[in-house]
Amino acid sequence: MTNKHYFLRIQNFRKIPLTTKKLILYEEEPYFSNALNSMAKKNWVLVSTKRLQEEFSFKTIVECTFCKKNVSHWKSEYEIYYSINSVCNGKIVNENSIWIVEACSLDEARSIATKHFANVSGFNIRNIKKVWSY
Repeated sequence: MTNKHYFLRIQNFRKIPLTTKKLILYEEEPYFSNALNSMAKKNWVLVSTKRLQEEFSFKTIVECTFCKKNVSHWKSEYEIYYSINSVCNGKIVNENSIWIVEACSLDEARSIATKHFANVSGFNIRNIKKVWSY
């Protein structure tokens, strides 16, 4: 198994992502469970298994069919650059800081920060930057 993206090529050379995949695995631990875990990490869900008896091996061989999971809940990490303005001893103090938030979208990250600092006077979001997604 590799980290490559799998595509189905059709006549006019368009690429269509595969929605199902079949793997032939030995039904032997830890190989079988490691393969299933690896596929799950790549968002493939086990749909069916079929036991095959091959003459060349005394081990049980299983044909596993996987279906690509529709992932709509991807999370991203956002860096929120914010400042808090306050008055201290008659002087305006501007405190700048960065906070990293896990959210599905930039708007959700903004909402999380706004709700978190709702009771802080002088809170201001300066910038929000997407760090990475998983």
